[in-house]
Amino acid sequence: MDRITFLLLLFFIFSLSSTTFKRNYCWVSESHFVEDIMRKAPGKARTHLIGGVYYFKKERYEEAQKEYQKAIELNPFYPEVHNNMGNYFFIKGEYDRALAEYQKALSLNPSLSWAHYNMGHVLLQKGRYAEAIAELKKSGGPSGLLPPDAYFDLGLAYKMTGQIGQAISHYQETIRLDPTMVRAYTNLGNLYNRKGLLDRAVETYEEGLKLDPRNTLLLANLGQTLSQKGEYDRAIEVLATALKIRGDLSFARDNLETTLKAKNNKQRAQSNKP
Repeated sequence: MDRITFLLLLFFIFSLSSTTFKRNYCWVSESHFVEDIMRKAPGKARTHLIGGVYYFKKERYEEAQKEYQKAIELNPFYPEVHNNMGNYFFIKGEYDRALAEYQKALSLNPSLSWAHYNMGHVLLQKGRYAEAIAELKKSGGPSGLLPPDAYFDLGLAYKMTGQIGQAISHYQETIRLDPTMVRAYTNLGNLYNRKGLLDRAVETYEEGLKLDPRNTLLLANLGQTLSQKGEYDRAIEVLATALKIRGDLSFARDNLETTLKAKNNKQRAQSNKP
């Protein structure tokens, strides 16, 4: 959500700075910029939208909601404001109210791509996967180019509906568009593991760990997959590293115990050979 609000903030700041206010000096900080806009045009809905986005970005959510509400009172037909009010309700865990705001935004502007993404994301959280897929596919706007977050959510929706091939292709596209999205490597590796493609799973986890070497989920999943491949020593090393970082990670602890037993059984079987 931060990415959504930050993009909106940039859009409106650049818009206002070029068309509404004449600036003859450099801004000291973003906060001064926003405060100046709010002071000079308090009666404009987009002023309060900017204020709300600014507060939301700072995780001052109640102040953001008050600014969005002021914007709606000044202009109830402002789709971007309803979209961002939906973001507020999403953060608060009020998914039905969030959906209502996204629906209002889309009724005012059916091509508002981020509202489609946001609605799809909430529907995904509610387990309404078919509806989520339909909305997420609309989040590319006029260009039809979906953002990486939409591909990621589509991957999860397809996984939850048993469409593993589609899920894999969407996670692959997520990584192609945003090679820094670590969670995509985790989910893609898990699907490779599920299909028995253990070498590809290992490669995917290792690529993710290049970005975040202390990611315990990647480490735990890599350790489990190495154990499945019979690479017990390396698996033990990786799982021990995960537990050193996060001692309460039961998934890693259970896999470490299983791996140690498997290694001992293998050694015992070899020692009993004539």
